Amino acid sequence: MSSPDPLSTAAATVPPREECGGLCDDETAISEMTFLPDGRLCLFGASLELLELLGSLNLGDATLDVRLAAARRAATDPSQD
Repeated sequence: MSSPDPLSTAAATVPPREECGGLCDDETAISEMTFLPDGRLCLFGASLELLELLGSLNLGDATLDVRLAAARRAATDPSQD
């Protein structure tokens, strides 16, 4: 008896586009995170939610703190964009 293919199992758990609750079309909900071999982390299009999560880890990264503060200001006052 063979084990299930992990790729087909993962694909089966992803909901279809029409079931995404509108988040698929909201670019502010899309974040890309890349882990580099040396342990560095690259963020592209980091959402406020992702920045909040990383901020709660207390990584001691001053640039993350600055970006989180800016994202919080933008979320409370959209005219700052």
